[in-house]
Amino acid sequence: HELTNHAQYRSWCKHCVVGRARDDPHHNKPTEDGKQHPIISLDYCTMKHKTQDKDTDEQKPTTILCMTCSKTQALFTHVVLNKGAASAEIINRCLADINSLGHNHIIIKADNEPAIVQLCNALKAARTQSTALENSPKGESESNGAAENAVNICKGLVRTIRDKLCDRYKHTIDANHWIMPWIVESIGNTQN
Repeated sequence: HELTNHAQYRSWCKHCVVGRARDDPHHNKPTEDGKQHPIISLDYCTMKHKTQDKDTDEQKPTTILCMTCSKTQALFTHVVLNKGAASAEIINRCLADINSLGHNHIIIKADNEPAIVQLCNALKAARTQSTALENSPKGESESNGAAENAVNICKGLVRTIRDKLCDRYKHTIDANHWIMPWIVESIGNTQN
């Protein structure tokens, strides 16, 4: 269970309970969206980490890009320094993730946040295969449920792995700790 970074929730594992106590109870819910092409859903999330140290209250939270595929259920997670398409590295990583799925025609879906729209446009421009863009209606980010679910999975696993590492090594891991990008990247690697 620990070798897979707590990929499967286990009620007997205190770290899973700490990290994912509010996990979504609707597992393997089939999608009936009528779309013939896979939908790649994207969303940003931020995580602030509660610590005992008063000095860490002012730290910058960890910003994470979560990406999931409707056809394969693959999950990709990356720490980003800035939202949007400012980083060629994050665009290249997202393209590599999408290309690893093997889909020729895709739909990229996100909410209307300007930074995520900018990233989606950059991904569409960089892809050589057919790519359509779809945005959630204004004010209804819940309509991109796949991305919201990916965010919930990511946050739960980050909390779980962080709690396990803090417990094992008796060391505080804050949002700016050097291991945070590894934790985030490992989530996608163990979920796929």
